Amino acid sequence: MRVPFEWLKELVSITATAEEVAERLTMIGFEVEGMEQADDDTVFEVNVTPNRPDCLSIIGLAREASAAFMVPLKMPLHDIQSALPNPDFSVEILNPELCNRYAGRVIRNVVISDSPEWIKKRLEKCGIRSINNVVDITNYVLLEYGHPLHAFDADTIHGRKIRVGTPDTVSGKKTKIKTLDGLVREIPGDSLLIWDADEPIAIAGVMGGLETEVNDGTKDIFLESAYFDPLSVRRTSKQLNLTSESSYRFERGTDIEFLEKALNRTALLISEIAGGNIHEIVDAYPVKYNPESIQIRYEKINRILGTEISKEELLEIMDRLEITAEDREEFFIVYPSAYRRDIKRESDVAEEISRLYGYDKIPVRVPRSPLSSSQSDKRMETTVRIREGMRKSGFTEVINYSFMSPSSLDMIDIPEGDRRRNTIAIQNPLRKEESLLRTTLVPSLIENLKYNLDRGIKDIRFFEISKVFEDIGEQLPLEELMLGGIFYREKVPSLWKEETHGFFITKGAIESLFGELKIKGYSFTPSSEPFLHKGQSS
Repeated sequence: MRVPFEWLKELVSITATAEEVAERLTMIGFEVEGMEQADDDTVFEVNVTPNRPDCLSIIGLAREASAAFMVPLKMPLHDIQSALPNPDFSVEILNPELCNRYAGRVIRNVVISDSPEWIKKRLEKCGIRSINNVVDITNYVLLEYGHPLHAFDADTIHGRKIRVGTPDTVSGKKTKIKTLDGLVREIPGDSLLIWDADEPIAIAGVMGGLETEVNDGTKDIFLESAYFDPLSVRRTSKQLNLTSESSYRFERGTDIEFLEKALNRTALLISEIAGGNIHEIVDAYPVKYNPESIQIRYEKINRILGTEISKEELLEIMDRLEITAEDREEFFIVYPSAYRRDIKRESDVAEEISRLYGYDKIPVRVPRSPLSSSQSDKRMETTVRIREGMRKSGFTEVINYSFMSPSSLDMIDIPEGDRRRNTIAIQNPLRKEESLLRTTLVPSLIENLKYNLDRGIKDIRFFEISKVFEDIGEQLPLEELMLGGIFYREKVPSLWKEETHGFFITKGAIESLFGELKIKGYSFTPSSEPFLHKGQSS
């Protein structure tokens, strides 16, 4: 992310030089990969890790600089003292699992023109071209607050109604929309859209629609600020091969509580620069955010870090990080803000403390864990022999992620009540298609087969040896090492001899493997697996 130093200094009173600030940010986990001069300013190129989407903003990095240099953070003005009544605009969230909150304001009688030079210059330093004053202000607040906003021409919104839902929910049929880049796109049924009373007007969190864009003739605007499900935005962006500054942030997770401040800040800037009258907020927020509490033991933090930090200093670091902490003698309770959903356990808090305490202050010590000499692992030896045996039979090993989609078991007709339905959900999956731990290797192998068939490969022999996971209630998940394989060969007419049936090739591979492992007394019996051909499987 590109960060102008002068903009940063507006929010936090730093007396240090640009070089000193760059070094300090790097030391607390935000590597400054480069610095360049732009006019009379220095622009940092900051590498923000995926778990810190809150720092894809000037305020986020100013908050970190405030904690590092122990100086107060000065937030931009975002309080609206008075507003006109809402002009009959309504918001309805039809898919609350994909949109947890949707807020907006109508601003009437704006004048669309060029932006002031100071906004143009700041956008240019951050790599964004100027369009007009209203659009530029939404981009400006995107950079400042890290929260994407979108401005619609209010007069083009039919029925003065905003609906948030998927085509499957709203219309039950395929939907098309012409986006701001001028392309007509067919939208998947499970992708979230913004609709007016009649038709879709934007792809939620990705790109607005051309029919409702703000142009030179716009007089009234509807300003959107919402929280969209990160997985939904990521899936839609990938399916449409369409990315934007907005989707980049939404798919990493935005701050559901902060979005109203970003909305108000944008409305105030528009009123100041483009004129116009601000109306009351319309806010659909079905389930309010409730911060989870984490119990942190003082002794455990020092044990993790190998330090002897006092209770007072630990609490002081929490305060500098703007993380609410309540002292309870032997431990303290932490309430992470909505923008710090990456803090879930004691080790996360220990990491935060170590960043501010200073890695250079942590003493070098010998690990306390007892070290013992390794012994031969029979399971590992067997696994190696299985791999060798499968390779001897002409099979190539594939290595897949240990995840699967919720629809994977339906794809292979696994019945309800089957133990493979006892799945374990991943807390923070990168995408819905990888949100469960595998209970079977079959879906992954089918994907491997499909991938190779799509590329014209006609002779396929794959195997995978990996763990599957089963939820068994209160106990730790059951982990079992499984071997799976897949064989495919396109039939080719032969003048010389009859081709060996695939069943017997795979059966021969298994018999050869069992011979290598010296396994005896086995038999082949008909299989009842629903995804296998009856009468031709065992």
